[in-house]
Order: sequence, then C-alpha cells, then structure tokens
Amino acid sequence: MEREKALDDLRVIRQVMERTRRASSTVGGWFMLLWGVVWLVGFLGNQFLSETASNWTWAVLDALGALVSFWLVWRERRHGRVRSNIGKVVTLWWLALFAFDVLLIGLLRIRDGRDVAMLIILTIALGYVQFGLFTHWSISVIGATLALLTVLAALFLSDYFYAVVAVLGGALLIGSGLRAIRQSREG
Repeated sequence: MEREKALDDLRVIRQVMERTRRASSTVGGWFMLLWGVVWLVGFLGNQFLSETASNWTWAVLDALGALVSFWLVWRERRHGRVRSNIGKVVTLWWLALFAFDVLLIGLLRIRDGRDVAMLIILTIALGYVQFGLFTHWSISVIGATLALLTVLAALFLSDYFYAVVAVLGGALLIGSGLRAIRQSREG
C-alpha cells in the first residue's frame, strides 16, 4: 500500500511540474526580457547615479516591471494559454524570497549598498535555480551563472561591480528571454 501511495505522490508531483513548465514557457521569455531590461537600467543607475537617484530609479523600474508582469499574465490567461493558478504561486514564491531578503537585511543590519545588492542578486539567482528545477534546466543554469558573475564581479571588479552586474547580468537575462521567446514561437 505504501508503494502505491508513493507512486501516486510522484504522479502528482510530475503533473505539477508539467503544468508549471507549460505555464512558464508561455510567458517566461517575456519575463526574462522585461526583468533583464530592469536589471540593466537599474544597476547602471547604481553605478552612475547618486544613491538617492538610483533608489528612485529602482522604485520606478520595479513598479513598472511588476505592472508589466501582471499584464503579461493577464494577457496569457485572457488568450487561454495559461489556465492554472501557477502565476499566483510563482508570485507568492518570489514575494517570499523578497521577504527573506528584507528580514536578513534588517536582522543582520546590512547597510552597505553593494552588500544589499549582492544579497538580493544571490537570492534572485537562487530563485532561478529553484524554478529551473521544476521547469527547464536552462533556467537553473541562468541562476547559477548570475550567482557566479556576481561573486566574480564583487571579488575582482569591485569598483565597477554595478556596471559589470548590469551589463553581464542584464545581457544574460535579455538574451535568455529572447531565446525563449524565439523557441516558444518555433515550437
């Protein structure tokens, strides 16, 4: 009886993974493209603008990014390409990661802007790695690459950290997004 229960549980897990994969493949490329642009502009702002100006830049970019993200999901649901509630689950998952960052920044009293950025970037990278485990392995590779680029930039190019992260991380997300969009249109 335990064997049958375990097999049923595995079937349910596979079904959830397949639904997540289908739902993410319809808008995933657009999300990576959108957030790659946000990433590029935001971190270039960190490199070249004052702290106050870069904070405002991030606030505007994040608000616009969130609005466009909700619009993308709404559009896909309206056209019937996404039928599950996976968007809500993924949104809650990213919000949970964000909440952990806020807690860690507060509890550990992280005040240096670059340290805050590193924590957030590494959390985003972790999110991509985890999401890729349930959807497409290439998304996990993107997350691992973001983490590696961030650590290398911090260690070896600290004066240009934000610019390096902006260009390389932004290009990685934008390029991956364009590739995913092209693949979803071909297949």
